[in-house]
Amino acid sequence: WFNSALALLLVYGFTNTISSTATKATISLNQMAFNLIFAEMFTIPIIKLCDFMGFFRKHILAPRADDQDEMNSYFQGAKFELAERFTDASKVLFVALFYSSILPASLFLGAIALVMHYAQAKFCLLRMWRPAPDLGFGLSRLSRNYFFSMALLIHVIMSAYWWSGYPFDNLCATENSDQYMFCNQDFLRRGVFPPLPRFQPEDSPWMTEGQATITSLYAWTAVVMIVLGGLLAFKENILPYVESIFCSTYEPDGADQNIPFSSIKHLTEITSYVPQLREGAFAFPQLICDVSKIDPGFIGWKDENDPTYTRHSLYHEAKLILGREPMTGAFSRIMEFPIVKEEDEKTDETKETSDEEDPADAPSGAYGTFGRLAGWIFPRRKPQQRTGESVPLI
Repeated sequence: WFNSALALLLVYGFTNTISSTATKATISLNQMAFNLIFAEMFTIPIIKLCDFMGFFRKHILAPRADDQDEMNSYFQGAKFELAERFTDASKVLFVALFYSSILPASLFLGAIALVMHYAQAKFCLLRMWRPAPDLGFGLSRLSRNYFFSMALLIHVIMSAYWWSGYPFDNLCATENSDQYMFCNQDFLRRGVFPPLPRFQPEDSPWMTEGQATITSLYAWTAVVMIVLGGLLAFKENILPYVESIFCSTYEPDGADQNIPFSSIKHLTEITSYVPQLREGAFAFPQLICDVSKIDPGFIGWKDENDPTYTRHSLYHEAKLILGREPMTGAFSRIMEFPIVKEEDEKTDETKETSDEEDPADAPSGAYGTFGRLAGWIFPRRKPQQRTGESVPLI
């Protein structure tokens, strides 16, 4: 975001914000933003689709590999990075919203760029990149809750500043219409917020009536959004944190579907977390735990030439080198505990034992012989249970 939007704003002067013509010597800020978004439409998708490094690995390095495993590693494809995909998409959206007031076409160009990025990413994900790991929705939720809200707020704020600074020439008309005087129209660099028309010099205003109206609309909208955003952030983030110090704030997420894991573990998409180490030189991940005590289906992948996973287990390799079991803590531990069905009824022996001896009747060690003697002299009766009513213990 900084290099694409904010850096350009810092480099270009206020009077170079907009221009209808451009030359190699002078180019305005809105024209540079146009070039940036236009490059995003084609540069990144073309570079990703060409896959120069993948071509080099498959056609140059693979034929010269020493063994089959090394050759297979060159055909794995590029690594899928979800954070990189979010970065590219958010950059296009941010630049389009940031400069939309001085370059209205940025919204249209940004939409085309996002479609191009989607088509390129879908093709690479299905045809060129290696299989992506299972990822949660944390990054998408973070982007939806914070980035899009922040991008919309910055769009409103910058639109207020863009509209307030038009025509970006720092010239104001005097009482004599043929003469102009210098006036600082840059509310942004002056630190004026909100950029309302009333902050213009009284003797030399430069805003038209329509310009003042739309500037006020954007400025007050920005103020309202900041206030509401601050209240929402306090309610959703700060208040729950303070409340968690004094009381429990846990709330279960979801509901019990009454589906045992053992009944669906045979499905291919159901896997468990198995500690693995991925290296580019190997076609399969290296297991850093003993997988002999779990169902192989939990691992998430299989090698047809090695169904026992011994070739891919660093634990097994260490065991062969040492001639014994590796020391405790050297490798991760993973186990599967089978389901044990509980007996519905107790055995007669357990019942007889519970009837003959009542734990409440046994004297504690604190009283010793005196407790036993009192029990012999004053025996406690067993309560008799009647049908339909309960008898209290005496």
